[in-house]
Amino acid sequence: KKYKEASRVFYNTYKLDPKDVSNLENAGITALQASEFVEAEKFYREMKAVGFKGTGLGKFQSKEAEILKTIAALSSTNNNNEQAKIDFKEALALNTEDIQLEIDHANLYYRLNDIATYKKLITEVIAKDPNNAQLQYNVGYLSLADDEKLVNDINANLKNKAKYDELMAKRKAMFTNALPYFERAHQLDAANEDTKTILRLTYETLGMKDKAAMVK
Repeated sequence: KKYKEASRVFYNTYKLDPKDVSNLENAGITALQASEFVEAEKFYREMKAVGFKGTGLGKFQSKEAEILKTIAALSSTNNNNEQAKIDFKEALALNTEDIQLEIDHANLYYRLNDIATYKKLITEVIAKDPNNAQLQYNVGYLSLADDEKLVNDINANLKNKAKYDELMAKRKAMFTNALPYFERAHQLDAANEDTKTILRLTYETLGMKDKAAMVK
């Protein structure tokens, strides 16, 4: 509660003397500490509007790149989703080597159920960070997104051999596509139970019984 009150005091002080931007910055920081994310987004957007060319009392302590990162995180947290897409692009332009920011950007699309865009973005991240086991697992898992529908279609076509064979081949191709990601994830984090389970299932689905038995 004290952070929330402090945030209001800082902002009111800034309004009385807008030449001293430290009060606006402190309003944003304390709003974040108070988990007042809507207020925090408002303050950080105001910081962006003030600009980053100031000197002396008109200069923010935080760098522009950090402020834009915070704005992107806040707009995503506050479900301002279309704005968040813009904010992430602006933040990434100034944080070109920030892998976590790229992951957060991709996760925005995952949350919005835009799986195609998520997979495109996360695959780009994997190219930069190939030793991230969780990312490898996530891409493999997303490759199996249609499995439930396929299994239902297969069960509905047990008496239609041509359709059944077509669907089984499609499912096999889907698991074949996912396999390298699960193998890499397991190689990077051999103790992860989720990875072991899905890798074993993938081997079994592809008829690789010997390899499945070796996943302990």
